[in-house]
Amino acid sequence: MRILFLTSGREVPASRFRVLQYVPYLESQGHVCTVRPSWPEKYRGLRFLGNRLSEPLRVVHRTFEALQEAIDRHDVTFVEREILSSGFTGLERLFRRVSRRMVLDVDDAIFLLNPGKFERLVGLADHVVVGNVALREVVLPRNEAVSIVPTVVDTAAYSPVRRSPCEGDADTRKPLRVGWIGTAYNSQYLEPILPALRPLIDRHAIEFHLVAERPPSGGAFGGLPVRFERWSAAREVELVQSFDVGLMPLHDDEWARYKCGAKLLQYMAAGIPSIASPVGANCEIVRPGETGLLARTVEEWRDALATLIDDQALRERMGAAARRWVEAEYSVDRWAPVLERTLREVVESPSRWDA
Repeated sequence: MRILFLTSGREVPASRFRVLQYVPYLESQGHVCTVRPSWPEKYRGLRFLGNRLSEPLRVVHRTFEALQEAIDRHDVTFVEREILSSGFTGLERLFRRVSRRMVLDVDDAIFLLNPGKFERLVGLADHVVVGNVALREVVLPRNEAVSIVPTVVDTAAYSPVRRSPCEGDADTRKPLRVGWIGTAYNSQYLEPILPALRPLIDRHAIEFHLVAERPPSGGAFGGLPVRFERWSAAREVELVQSFDVGLMPLHDDEWARYKCGAKLLQYMAAGIPSIASPVGANCEIVRPGETGLLARTVEEWRDALATLIDDQALRERMGAAARRWVEAEYSVDRWAPVLERTLREVVESPSRWDA
């Protein structure tokens, strides 16, 4: 197959987890993959213009790519999430007209932002790939050609690291690292659990590590000893492996119920026990008491943190079980053949779209 991937950017999380990590496998199977990221990168834009003023450049750039596709004629065009984050669907309609087949990938509740646009995009697609069961239920009434390919991680990259004891003499013991990784915007999810973290930091040898593209803004983290690490693709795995406990709190709202749990899978692939909110896909990923813990209230978060802080053997058992679970159910090795088979079936089936 000749596959065209239209992605949000080279470093956008959705692009990396939903497309780029599958390309090596697809190419190893003899398929030709063309990846065309948004320019300027979606959601960020050019530094001197900003995201909104970068939108006309994206439209022009993608229009030329659509004209090129009218010549290239790949077997299938794979649209990661949406071409533009605005309500404009003209580019998707243009690619639909010049593409033999079109697949739409959905890994977030984009239908909450632009319901009318979502209806149109799902209607244009020959097939929709979604990241979890909840998203599948939203798509099904609009397009019956839908498959689940969960967001997964490359377990070969996240080899577990043997951790040094965090107990011992005050002068020699290594602080226990409680960590979170994600986009700076999503650091808001940490704010409700900070009251659980503050007293534990005061009583124990703990470092709170926060990894993002920029430091969090606002005063919620004021007075909290946060060790900020700037995210980079080159150091991402290393930074996650440095944690002893990973955090994934979420608000229990409609947007969060459709999220796919990527950071949680990163922690688990690195052999790290996690604490997560029992919201959406987190409930499917975490096996409570075996691979991690679930916590809803501040009190539950405080108790879960204290449990893992005080018991190194438990952290090791949970981390090892988490790694095995991810290898079995949420790895690229497990799901790359499924994605390939799905794309092949789309290419070999009649198009559902009548131009």
